[in-house]
Amino acid sequence: MDEIADELISRIKVAARTDVRQTRTHVEPAKFTNKPAHRPKKEPTKIVALGISTGGPNALQYLLSELPGNFPGSIVVVQHMPEGFTEMFAKRLNECCAIDVKEAQSGDLLIAGRALICPGKPPHEGAAHAHGQRGGAFG
Repeated sequence: MDEIADELISRIKVAARTDVRQTRTHVEPAKFTNKPAHRPKKEPTKIVALGISTGGPNALQYLLSELPGNFPGSIVVVQHMPEGFTEMFAKRLNECCAIDVKEAQSGDLLIAGRALICPGKPPHEGAAHAHGQRGGAFG
């Protein structure tokens, strides 16, 4: 897991130095994912939390598609997207990644080899949350 963590940190640092104005705006989905036929529900060895915004969907697709199907950690992603878009986004990522990707729902467990995408919020909830009121999937 330490080797994967070091590689992930290295790739994030490279991505942070990238001039996004010169990168592609569309990332082609992988032709195959090497997704395990059966994934046992194991506790993750590590938990990775990612917050992304402008340019984030393409970077996230690239990052998650590079992870092996037997990735031992669990990933939680918060993406600034409107309600309804995160479910479609998670389904698209699930099709091109070797790990499982889904929109988070109440009661979901953090398991190895899966990324949970926090559901989007209606615009009015984001403003309320900024003023200290709780809301959304992770409240």
